[in-house]
Amino acid sequence: MRTFPPIQPPPSPCLVALSGGADSVALLLLLHERGIRITAAHCNFHLRGAESDRDETFVRQLCEGLGVPLHVQHFDTAGEAERTGESIEMAARRLRYAWFQTLMQQTGCRAVAVAHHMDDNAETLLLNLMRGTGLRGLTGMDAAHEAVVRPLLAWSRADVLAFLEERRQTYVDDSTNADVHYRRNFVRHKLLPLMRQVNPHIAASLHHTAHRLQQAEALYLDAVHRWLDTLVQPTAYGTCIALDALQASPSPEALLHEWLAPCGFSATQTAAALHMAVGRYVQSGQWLCVRSHAHLELTQQPLPTPPRQLQGTEGSMRLDERHVLTWRTLPRTALQHLPSEPHVAALDAAVLQAPLSIRRPQEADRFVPLGMRGSQLLSNFFTNRHLSRAARLHAWLLTDAEGIVWVVGQRLAQRAALTEHTHTVLLLQVQPSPAADAP
Repeated sequence: MRTFPPIQPPPSPCLVALSGGADSVALLLLLHERGIRITAAHCNFHLRGAESDRDETFVRQLCEGLGVPLHVQHFDTAGEAERTGESIEMAARRLRYAWFQTLMQQTGCRAVAVAHHMDDNAETLLLNLMRGTGLRGLTGMDAAHEAVVRPLLAWSRADVLAFLEERRQTYVDDSTNADVHYRRNFVRHKLLPLMRQVNPHIAASLHHTAHRLQQAEALYLDAVHRWLDTLVQPTAYGTCIALDALQASPSPEALLHEWLAPCGFSATQTAAALHMAVGRYVQSGQWLCVRSHAHLELTQQPLPTPPRQLQGTEGSMRLDERHVLTWRTLPRTALQHLPSEPHVAALDAAVLQAPLSIRRPQEADRFVPLGMRGSQLLSNFFTNRHLSRAARLHAWLLTDAEGIVWVVGQRLAQRAALTEHTHTVLLLQVQPSPAADAP
């Protein structure tokens, strides 16, 4: 009998993704022979008409003959792709792995085993290389990642077919695997055969190259994390990196990419962020990377918040996940000194026109800042105080029926300031929320 490459046994019990093709059938048989407790899972995506139903019938008969429990799930994959705007392939992948997660919880399986092998790994590396990628994309597939394991990753396609032939085990063919309009099929049926003319063992060579690059990536990430631990500093609205320190590092663009990539920023955006002018920014979803004079600041754009009214003469309100606003009214004589801290404000209660509300800044907001005679656009006020875009996005305003009375933490409106005629004071304070203080 032929000697096959060793495998790393998956945790038991284990879910096996079973399509009915040669690779997944070989995986099912191999784990069954090893005595690992397995449960099979088959997805019918209804994309190939009668052929999809043929595959389901085959896996039902196979699992019945082996005594392996089987779960089957039907998907309207085309409808889901139309609904989300995804490609058929992406929709099928998302549906499949979401179901696997649910099924693992229901069956108590500790992982899902998929049948990717050495040739698949070589195809993935080439696809990533052609698309354009960094080090991560050249490391190929992981033998284990989170709850997904790939026991056959050291096997070639030839090993799989030889294993099935020895056991006289049949399998089904997916007719779409021959369609070279799909990129992976083009690599499999056109590109790799040409490369084998130069190197007959090209799949193994690429697989081993990916493995070595995985080890190189581990060293790279260790160095990156050490640098980022030094460079990244917390701010009131997120984190920041000093540009002079970043530029003094061995690879500013690589470090910036590793800082921004987890928030969805592309390599193109990273390169732009490194050279953008003061006040400019790049955006990924709710995340912004903003350039100030000396820093790049990463902040999450706050979700839209409707105005909220302050009720009663005393109370508190959570502004966001970090801050709480408290307020109370008191006689002027009870206020021993004017607040000097920016997060505390004392207003003349008599001049305020209900309702009092807290809200985010809006276009065309303007007010008369304390100490000035004429009104000023709020945006100009922010500019004069050199507030970053992040600070502006996260700013709060206290307003009454006539407009702004306090730019929270920044400046009172002139009309709301205490005078010698003030009898009643509205005292407000912004404090860290208990959740923000928690470890």
